[in-house]
Amino acid sequence: MSDEAKRFVRNVLVREKMVWGDLVARDRRLFKVHIRSEIYVFLNDRGWSLTQIGNLFERHHTSVLHGIRKWRAK
Repeated sequence: MSDEAKRFVRNVLVREKMVWGDLVARDRRLFKVHIRSEIYVFLNDRGWSLTQIGNLFERHHTSVLHGIRKWRAK
């Protein structure tokens, strides 16, 4: 992960008072889904593939795609 991506993720975690484990947990509460989606979009916009993002978050690439589409539809 690039330094820029690490900084972004770290800033989101601090802003939301969370740790990395909170993001990769199988927690489907809406606020966590939105936070993951925000990071998905950031990484995807910087050239990460859906599969790479999915591997990072322990999710299937179609879950990542769904999150990105929902985030952009806001």
